[in-house]
Amino acid sequence: MDPFQTFLQYVNQKEPLTSEQINEKLMQYSQMKEGEEKNELRNEIIEDNLRLVISIASGYSKVSSANIMDLIQEGNRGLSYAVEKFQVERGLSFSTYAYSCIQNYIRLFLQKHSHLISIPSHTQVELKEIKEVQKDFLERYNREPSIEEIYKELGGKISEDKITKLLLFGKDVISLDEERESKEDSFSLLDTLTDNSDPSLYFSNKEKEELIREALSSLTQQERDVIISRYGLEGKEVSLSVLADKYHVSAQRIQQIEKNALDKMKSFLRLKM
Repeated sequence: MDPFQTFLQYVNQKEPLTSEQINEKLMQYSQMKEGEEKNELRNEIIEDNLRLVISIASGYSKVSSANIMDLIQEGNRGLSYAVEKFQVERGLSFSTYAYSCIQNYIRLFLQKHSHLISIPSHTQVELKEIKEVQKDFLERYNREPSIEEIYKELGGKISEDKITKLLLFGKDVISLDEERESKEDSFSLLDTLTDNSDPSLYFSNKEKEELIREALSSLTQQERDVIISRYGLEGKEVSLSVLADKYHVSAQRIQQIEKNALDKMKSFLRLKM
């Protein structure tokens, strides 16, 4: 049996705990003085949450050539960090907090060993072609192309379903190199703005919202509107073409405004953190 299967078998022997039971242990841990007893409880909490590490590491193993046990080892470091820093009294879910810590340590490992990120050569070629079509289309029509339009521009050689999957796949893998998250909400905007090389940068939901609000206050009205619209902070994300029409400028100009605004917000957050 290979090491991963042995480890998996070991983890599956333990009965999963409820979030309430884990929080009880974490509360007890936070109140204990340093010593052997506290270290034993810490190791116990880590073992209670190894399934989460395996789940996250397994996902990253699909887009890298890294050994699954190396990814688990880095994930365990992130989990250990989460145990030390988690504050039960804030009322957050430990699994949600730990997920970010585990993921960050694994991402840092892959960024430091970028040769481990494996994208098949044919996939790289297809992604490059799709990106070129998107760029050319934006320049010609002042808006982003739909999947159907990308399909037609490529002469039908890549199916619409595959284009969709490649864009999603490429976005996830590229973010390992560019440290850029998908723009799903205000929290991922904070990930875009902060330096992910520092594993200590974790905040509660309330703190994240406050940081975003303060950073937005450093912008002009137009810059603030572009960021709020592009990142969907007050609803759905707005495309470059829609904003270009609103301000009677080109889509490239909106991209430049967005970039300038993000740079301002980054400078603001560096002073805050």
